[in-house]
Amino acid sequence: MIRGLYTVGTGMLTQRKKLDVLANNLANVDTAGFKQDKLLTRSFQDVLIRRIGDSAGKNEVGPYNYGLHTDAVATDFIQGPLDQTDRMLDLAIEGEGFFAVNTEDGIRYTRAGAFRV
Repeated sequence: MIRGLYTVGTGMLTQRKKLDVLANNLANVDTAGFKQDKLLTRSFQDVLIRRIGDSAGKNEVGPYNYGLHTDAVATDFIQGPLDQTDRMLDLAIEGEGFFAVNTEDGIRYTRAGAFRV
């Protein structure tokens, strides 16, 4: 019973995190240079419950799922569409790379190329 509750609980936590990632992606869909995040999850290994000392495996109960864990939230750096503008200070990077921008907090990296002077 407790294992079942743990399995359900980890599933709920994973779905909540998935909704957080999805909400962030939707909120930034029109942000220049935004790269979507993806939730990476894994399941616990299936565990066979055996009687101690039974090497033949005759008393296998079967696989048991112990739930999900969030491994990481990863940013997908795939190339997005390039939009042509009439501004001289609008730049874009085709392929890999970032613009290095000096800020009050030091150098920051971005793919958004809508610059101002």
